[in-house]
Amino acid sequence: MCVLIDKIQAERVADQMLPAIKIRKATKTDSSAVKAVDSTLPLDAARAEHIDSWLEQDEVLVAERGGQIVGYGTAFTNRQPRLFSAGQRRYADDPP
Repeated sequence: MCVLIDKIQAERVADQMLPAIKIRKATKTDSSAVKAVDSTLPLDAARAEHIDSWLEQDEVLVAERGGQIVGYGTAFTNRQPRLFSAGQRRYADDPP
């Protein structure tokens, strides 16, 4: 049990040392970074086109940590409201 508590405490300390996550509207120039964190892209060939379309329609928010995109979400306002969160990484260089 002590080992588990130590691991949890270590993770909390590590999280506190990370730069804060900032949320902002995505731009078309974020396309490759958004695709890099998308977990569905390797499974769906059309996903890249969807991401580009969402970026063109101004429906994407990105999460940045240390100036790098680590996650994103979309909110479609022209349909029944739904929230999609397709990708996130604790660190920008984490594997998908």
